Parts: sequence; C-alpha cells; structure tokens
Amino acid sequence: MLLLLAALAAPAARATGPLAVSYVHRDRIGDLDIDYSVRGWVFTRDGRNLYVSGGDASNTAGLVAHLSPDPASGALTFLDAVRDEFGPPVVFGGLGGAMALGPDETDLYYASLGNAAVFRRDATTGALALAQAFEYRFGHDALAVVPDGGHVLIASGDSIAVYARAPDGMLGAHTLVPATDRDAGDVYTYPKVSALAIAPDGRFVYAVQQDNEGNRDAVLLFARDSPTGGLVRSQRVGDGFDDYVSLGSLASLLLSPDGRDLVAGSDVDGDGEVVALRLDAQGGRVLRARVVGRESPHSATRVIAVSPDGEMVVAGDGDVLRLWRRDSRTGDLELVQVLTNGADGIDTISGVDALAWSPDGRFVYVLASQDHTVTVLRRQCGDGRTDPGESCDDGNFFSGDGCDTACRVEPCFRCSGTPSTCEPTAGGCDDGDPCTVGDACTGGRCAGAPAAEGASCDDGNPCTTGDACRSGACVPSARMSCGACSVCDREVGECVGMAGRGCLLPAQTPVGNRGDVEAVRLPVGSFAPKSNTTALRLHWARDDAESTEGLGDPTGVTGYAVCLLDASGFQTSPFRSDRQRRRVVAEARVPPATECRKRCWRRTDAGGFVYRSMHGKPDGVRTLQLGRTPAGGLDLAVTAGGGAFRLGPKRPIVGPLTAQVLADGGACWQGDLKTPRARSGASH
Repeated sequence: MLLLLAALAAPAARATGPLAVSYVHRDRIGDLDIDYSVRGWVFTRDGRNLYVSGGDASNTAGLVAHLSPDPASGALTFLDAVRDEFGPPVVFGGLGGAMALGPDETDLYYASLGNAAVFRRDATTGALALAQAFEYRFGHDALAVVPDGGHVLIASGDSIAVYARAPDGMLGAHTLVPATDRDAGDVYTYPKVSALAIAPDGRFVYAVQQDNEGNRDAVLLFARDSPTGGLVRSQRVGDGFDDYVSLGSLASLLLSPDGRDLVAGSDVDGDGEVVALRLDAQGGRVLRARVVGRESPHSATRVIAVSPDGEMVVAGDGDVLRLWRRDSRTGDLELVQVLTNGADGIDTISGVDALAWSPDGRFVYVLASQDHTVTVLRRQCGDGRTDPGESCDDGNFFSGDGCDTACRVEPCFRCSGTPSTCEPTAGGCDDGDPCTVGDACTGGRCAGAPAAEGASCDDGNPCTTGDACRSGACVPSARMSCGACSVCDREVGECVGMAGRGCLLPAQTPVGNRGDVEAVRLPVGSFAPKSNTTALRLHWARDDAESTEGLGDPTGVTGYAVCLLDASGFQTSPFRSDRQRRRVVAEARVPPATECRKRCWRRTDAGGFVYRSMHGKPDGVRTLQLGRTPAGGLDLAVTAGGGAFRLGPKRPIVGPLTAQVLADGGACWQGDLKTPRARSGASH
C-alpha cells in the first residue's frame, strides 16, 4: 500500500534565486517520523528509489525506509521499510546514520552508533532485506564504499575500519587504520574521525579529524592500495595551511564529482564559513584552502550537499540555507542565494539537519528537525522561465553556453527570450587572470595576452607581498612577517594567534556529577601581571610518549617561544570551538644554548632540560623546565615576569587566556590559564 501522509503544497510566494519550494512534508512520511534522526539519504542512480534511516512514527522502532520520489514535484511516497524493534532477531539500530549503496546497487550499507548492517536490495522493486548486522567501535556516523567495491570504510572512533567486501556484498574481516595524531584511548574522547570521502578512482581517501576539545580539526589524506585496501596517511591540512585559519570545528566533508575539490562545513553556530580545498588531480594532495562565507553571520554550515554535476553547493544549519556556485576550473565558490526561515516564502527550514540532491539535480531535500519537515526545493533556474532574480534561463543546468547555472548572463554573451537563447558578443572583458592584458571577447570566450615578465599583479592573498608575473603566473616574492606566536589569516590580512595549530593539551581528569562522568580540561597555570614578580606560572604534564615528540635539544640549536593568547577582537561566541583565532598578548623568546652569552641551559640527570635566566632576559622568561613524568611523558613548567609579560591598563586581557610553548621544530604544547580579575583587570 502506498502511503503519503501530512503533505503540504508549496506556498504561493516564490524565492528569488535558483531554488524555490516545490513541496513540504510535515511530521511524517508514511511510517517514517520526521525528526533529527532521519539520516542517510541515498538515491539509486536512476532517481526512482530513496533510502533513509530514522525512527518509527509510533516511537517503537528504528527503520530503514524505502521512499519513491515524484519526478514532477519531488514529493516522497513511503513504500516499505526494514524495521528494528531493538531486539532479536533484527538488530541494527535504525535511528539515523550513514548509508551508501554498493557499486552495483544490489547492497545497501548502514552504520550508526556502533551498529552496522548490510541490506540486500531487490533490483525490480527496490525493497530491502537485512542480510548482515554486527557491532563496531562506536564513533561518528561516517561510511563510504570504494568505487571498485572491494572494501567498505567505517569511521570507528579515532580510526578508520577497512572492511573487506565479498563478491556477495557481505563484509568480512577488517583492519583498523589509526587516523588521528594520537591514540584517544577512550572512544568517547576526541579526536575522532567524523567524515569520509573517496576519490572517484579510489586511489585516495579523505577524512575529517575532529577534536572539539583542542581545536585540532584537520582534513587528512590517505593513499589507498586498491588490491589490499591499505591506507597510508600522507597529508594533514589544518589551521595555518595556505594562510587558512578556521573559526570553528569541521563537521562535514564532500568531494566534487570530478575529484578536484573538497568542500567542508563548520558546525559552530554563528560562524557560517565553508572551506574549499583544491586538490592535485594526480597526487590527490590539497594544494590550497579558501574560507568563504564569514560575511554571512548567524548561519553555520554543519551540513553540505554538492549537486550531481558539481556546479552547485548547498550548505546550511539553524534557520538558513545558502547556495554556492562552484567554478570547476578554479574550485572557487560564489554565493548566489540565501534562504532564511520566515522569508522568501519559506517557513519550514528551522533546524536544518540533513541535505540531499536528487540524482538529476532538479531537487534539494531539506530535513528540518525543529519544524519536523522535509522541504523539497525545486531548482527553478533551468526550467526555461525567467523568474524574479534571473537574468536568463535557457532550460538547462550548464554553464559555458551563455547562461550559467545560477541563471545569470555570462561574460561575452547576450541572452534574450523564454527559454533564453544566448549568442556571443564582442568587446572588452575581464578573464580573471592577473597576468593577462588587453582582455577581449572572442567567440564567447574572454582571453587576454600574457603580461610582461615581472609585471606587478595581485595574487589575491593579503598575506603575500611583491606579487609579480612569472612565466604567466602571479607569484609572490615574500610573505607577511609574523612572529613565532602568530600566523597570517588571509581572510583578514592580519597576523593572528591560533588556539589550535596542532598543540597537545594537558592531561584530562575525569570528574563525577551524580553518576554522570565527563572529562574536563583543568587550568594549567595562572597569570597575574600586577601581583607578583613572576607573572606567569605554568605547569603542564602528560604521560603519553607523544607529548615528548618534537622536543628538540636546547643545549644545541632548539629554541622556544612562550605565547599568551586572549580572545580580544575575535570572540564571537561562548562556545569553546569558536576561539580559533586569538590575539597575541605576549610573545617571549627562549633562546637555545648557542645564543646565550652565559650558560642558560643544562641537562638534568633524568634526561630533561632546564633553562634559567635570573633577570628574565631576553623577553621575560625566567625558567623553562622540560622534564619527564614517571611514565616517560613530558612535564613542562614555566615561570616568567617582566619583559613581554609586563602588561598594564593599555593592554587589558579579554578572557579566556591560553598559554602555548612552541619548539622551533614545530611542536606545540597548550593549556588554559587562570587570570585573577582583581589583580590583573581581566574580564571573563
């Protein structure tokens, strides 16, 4: 029996832009309850079947639902479902999760909350039958099937579980590939693998390392061996890469269909940024990172979906959706539409939790858990009618023919009529290349002659200087000089501190609260610039061997920097993960032995190092101890006063305050400080 319950026709008002409401489902679709758990959103290639996981409308079971999209409106009809009554004989969870079809679409793979399953799919009816269920190491819900069908990857705590896929689709033995920088120990602590993406040819795997407690989020690249499925990590891209400094925590990761770009979103409310990562087509490595969307506050981008043709990216969270046009030649993203709940004829997208494009690219499905709705957005750009906000509409979704995917007339064309017909024009134009001159339209293409070798140009990065054309490319001659405690953020063109940069944090201490146990990060010291001769007292310790990596040899040539960071000028949210960019309050250099006039470093009997400067020269650090814990980890202590730490009323502290110790080799140790309000004038 076909069921379609609680459906509501689209409002009469039409949004200005490429997307407009086509249909709205409220509360439920057949037996599927519309709430935050409706996840998965997997279409068959022909677009005739959609599978989502979620809860039963009666709140008695989880299920994987089989839906049928209407080709005209995009509205969904409930067909059938595999139910889980949370007990034998069927046990797979079913309350939302990650899903993916196998290459031949005969099997559907599911993973959520430590439960995994394989479903057989009937090629004629599309109905599912549970074939296999098992448990795995719980973590974020992320799953991917490699294109050749040999393996299935599941995010498993701080690792990637690589399952061998048999010819019949069943999953066999697996190997765990550590994906994070350190062993998290407990699967409930950070860092974790929170998203997975696989290159179209299966040679590369990309993963998000999410570490909300330490702002160590990064995108990881693994080279994959096709016969064995083995993964070897070859790149880590985090804050500071290509002058990229994020404000928030990475939550989603998608690969463009052509394999040239990764698009990542943030889950910090009030952030609104999207990170576009350009890839090397041959080696798979990330070449550059761009952050877009900071100009649009009050909208995070926790969920992202890329259109099947790779031309459009829709991102959203909260009450806002934003549509971006992707330039496949450069990977750049251009904002073309913003849809806000309560405006644009839309009042059903409060609490965006999931997004999906139909395989033909005509519809976007928006799950809004607060409104308990699934809103179907139709791509009105491409319907052959010139709607409000469109300057053309030629009846297709392609760019390069005069009318682009956002229904705007492209340079070197003019368009008229309905559907629009476009023809090339002549005249001047701008091809966007800073190293060409005399740009002109020829046959619908804008091009110019190469600029003179050495001619000045602008590479678009305010963190570089002396840009000049070299061999047809705009190349900088120098970079903005930043201190040891800061990096250049290309989005603001300033040197800023970072509360992440891969720093290790102090050991966490579990504390109890009426039976609920959680890990808390304790302050590692204090800072009181007006109260004591020694203003900074820092004691940091961890027992793991990783904490001593990159320590260097200060009795030789390794020096250190001691940094104090606060949130002045960058604090936009009370959430911890929205404190990545920071102001450098104090920066002190601790020189190696080779730069000291007198003996300043000595090696201890326990194999550690101690620095002493009675008068705090050169910048105020008086002692720096790099010792060992009884378990062989790092025991770090710093005292400092005067010099860079002599802060007065003209340099007030805006809490929270963080201390970092950086080794010349790149290692970083970080912890939060106490700042006595009465003595330092610090605000909290």
